[in-house]
Amino acid sequence: MESLEAQLLAADIGIDTVDEILDVIKRYSNNDIESKIREYMISIMPEYNYPKKVQGPTVIMIVGVNG
Repeated sequence: MESLEAQLLAADIGIDTVDEILDVIKRYSNNDIESKIREYMISIMPEYNYPKKVQGPTVIMIVGVNG
Protein backbone atom coordinates (compact mmCIF):
# COMPACT_ATOMS: atom_id res chain seq x y z
CA MET A 1 0.00 0.00 0.00
CA GLU A 2 2.82 2.42 0.81
CA SER A 3 4.33 1.90 -2.64
CA LEU A 4 1.00 2.61 -4.33
CA GLU A 5 0.51 5.70 -2.18
CA ALA A 6 3.96 6.98 -3.16
CA GLN A 7 3.25 6.36 -6.85
CA LEU A 8 -0.09 8.17 -6.73
CA LEU A 9 1.47 11.16 -4.98
CA ALA A 10 4.30 11.21 -7.51
CA ALA A 11 1.65 11.27 -10.25
CA ASP A 12 0.36 14.61 -8.91
CA ILE A 13 -2.71 13.17 -7.24
CA GLY A 14 -3.55 15.12 -4.08
CA ILE A 15 -3.26 13.55 -0.65
CA ASP A 16 -7.03 13.64 0.02
CA THR A 17 -7.70 11.84 -3.26
CA VAL A 18 -4.94 9.32 -2.57
CA ASP A 19 -6.50 8.59 0.83
CA GLU A 20 -9.90 8.05 -0.81
CA ILE A 21 -8.40 5.71 -3.43
CA LEU A 22 -6.69 3.69 -0.71
CA ASP A 23 -10.02 3.49 1.16
CA VAL A 24 -11.69 2.18 -2.01
CA ILE A 25 -9.01 -0.50 -2.29
CA LYS A 26 -9.54 -1.54 1.33
CA ARG A 27 -13.34 -1.77 0.90
CA TYR A 28 -13.54 -3.99 -2.18
CA SER A 29 -12.27 -7.42 -3.13
CA ASN A 30 -9.34 -7.88 -5.47
CA ASN A 31 -11.66 -8.55 -8.40
CA ASP A 32 -13.43 -5.20 -8.09
CA ILE A 33 -10.54 -2.88 -7.25
CA GLU A 34 -9.70 -1.62 -10.73
CA SER A 35 -13.29 -0.88 -11.72
CA LYS A 36 -14.07 0.73 -8.35
CA ILE A 37 -11.02 3.00 -8.56
CA ARG A 38 -12.01 3.98 -12.09
CA GLU A 39 -15.59 4.73 -10.97
CA TYR A 40 -14.30 6.84 -8.08
CA MET A 41 -11.86 8.80 -10.25
CA ILE A 42 -14.57 9.53 -12.82
CA SER A 43 -17.03 10.57 -10.10
CA ILE A 44 -14.70 13.23 -8.65
CA MET A 45 -13.72 14.79 -11.98
CA PRO A 46 -15.70 17.91 -12.81
CA GLU A 47 -17.35 18.07 -16.20
CA TYR A 48 -15.46 20.41 -18.48
CA ASN A 49 -16.91 21.77 -21.68
CA TYR A 50 -14.00 22.74 -23.86
CA PRO A 51 -14.32 24.42 -27.25
CA LYS A 52 -14.96 21.83 -29.93
CA LYS A 53 -13.22 23.79 -32.67
CA VAL A 54 -10.03 25.62 -31.95
CA GLN A 55 -8.84 28.13 -34.48
CA GLY A 56 -5.19 29.06 -34.67
CA PRO A 57 -2.38 28.10 -32.33
CA THR A 58 -3.55 26.84 -28.95
CA VAL A 59 -1.83 26.27 -25.63
CA ILE A 60 -3.29 23.80 -23.14
CA MET A 61 -1.86 24.07 -19.64
CA ILE A 62 -2.14 21.20 -17.21
CA VAL A 63 -1.20 21.86 -13.60
CA GLY A 64 -0.93 19.29 -10.83
CA VAL A 65 -0.47 19.52 -7.09
CA ASN A 66 3.31 19.51 -7.50
CA GLY A 67 3.34 22.38 -9.95
